[in-house]
Amino acid sequence: MYIGVVHTVTDKETWATKLAEFEKGTPPPGYTNPITFIGTKTDYAFCLWEAPSVEMLQPMLDELTAGAATNLYFHVNPEAFGTSGIPSQRIDLDTKQKAKATAKA
Repeated sequence: MYIGVVHTVTDKETWATKLAEFEKGTPPPGYTNPITFIGTKTDYAFCLWEAPSVEMLQPMLDELTAGAATNLYFHVNPEAFGTSGIPSQRIDLDTKQKAKATAKA
């Protein structure tokens, strides 16, 4: 199941530390974080997760971001009108770039 998480960053220094810790580790089996966006002012972030449920993801992320952010969780419907960019919908940009380079040659 896809889960969207909006992080409202409440302490930028702690957020940076926790984000660096997260980058060093790996999510548990059955959890992936294919998309993450950080706001230009580092006041918000958005993550897309694949996880068994919100109820299973929430305690993990709330602990990980404790003291750094508050989190809003929601189920993502990959089939909903207007939804785009879900990993299975993404274009392989590396392949597309190679195709363009080959076409120019």
